[in-house]
Amino acid sequence: TAEFNARFATRKTVQASYGGRYGTSDFDNYYTLFEAGGMQFVAVFIEMDDGMTSASHPVLQWANSIIQMYSNRRAILVTHNLLNGGTATSFSAQGSAIFDALKGNANLFLMLGGHLDVARRRSDAGTNGNTIYSLRSDYQSVDSQQSGYLRIMRFSPAENLIYVSTYSPTQNKEYPNEVTENNFTLPYAMSSSGPFSVIGTASAAAGANATVAWNGLADGTAYEWYAVASDGNKQATSPIWSFTTANAQPACYTLTLSHTGSGSDPAADPSNSSGCPSGSYLAGATVSLSGAAPAAHWHIAGWSGTADNNSTAGGNTLTMPAANHTAGVTYAQNEYTLTIVSANGTVARNPAQLTYHDGDDVSLTATPASGWSFTEWSGALTGSAN
Repeated sequence: TAEFNARFATRKTVQASYGGRYGTSDFDNYYTLFEAGGMQFVAVFIEMDDGMTSASHPVLQWANSIIQMYSNRRAILVTHNLLNGGTATSFSAQGSAIFDALKGNANLFLMLGGHLDVARRRSDAGTNGNTIYSLRSDYQSVDSQQSGYLRIMRFSPAENLIYVSTYSPTQNKEYPNEVTENNFTLPYAMSSSGPFSVIGTASAAAGANATVAWNGLADGTAYEWYAVASDGNKQATSPIWSFTTANAQPACYTLTLSHTGSGSDPAADPSNSSGCPSGSYLAGATVSLSGAAPAAHWHIAGWSGTADNNSTAGGNTLTMPAANHTAGVTYAQNEYTLTIVSANGTVARNPAQLTYHDGDDVSLTATPASGWSFTEWSGALTGSAN
């Protein structure tokens, strides 16, 4: 691998897809991160090593940790000597160790190798029930060892299929279609959506833009789309593009706190729901109210807009409805009884009632009985006349 490291290794570090490598001495084992068709992938590359025959090999433990680290990505493993040669589909010793080390990753679905001639493939179940495809493609003895054949894999999320074909750019030809080991499809779940349907059509002059509105999209949902252009004679189809709609912002409702009478407004705890401004809440949020304090000579007579409107305590609770809401506390003045004691006459009060509030003015008029006269008042009353 000396030539590989000398000529290609440092180029990888400047590529946006480069993820990292095993150790610091070379780039024989490394990984990349890339995205296509709305899907995210991690690809781990492992050197050929005939001594790598145990799942506990340090490089395989490193590879396993990378695939676990990116468990949210679809994982591909690439190595040189994966399957035995000829018509065999058995793992090589290194391939078997690789499979044993990585089969516990539910996101691993594809392993690629070469090394020995002719193409073959196999599929195995991972520990989590996921299908892991292992493909060998090697054409060194085809067409006088100048074939130039490459493997092309086209992923179709709409069909949940991987289309595998073999093509030679140097000869500008595909490998014969009848050779099923070189041109085939692999079922692989990429999308749980149904088949494509027509969004709309639009006509446009050559070179102009055509626009179609896509209505009724759900929040926080992944969608795929493609375009077909036709002039009536020829037709061209675009790649499949994808996007995910944004999550809807939560509906926040305003809570207004108030009071009637003389005292303070209650305070709310918490002051807001997560994602809402101060004083606003999501529907269904539980809000505690506290700190309702009446002024001197006042008391709490009740609440409004709370779980217990008959409460006379300084705190309460409420459940926020799906609408702006008002809650408050009602304060009432204390009632004090005026007791009048008199002898040998009567005392009239104005206003004529049994109870009064702090600060009320009450006029008293004393009328002595026949043969008696008024002498004085008591009980912090003012005035000397009757």
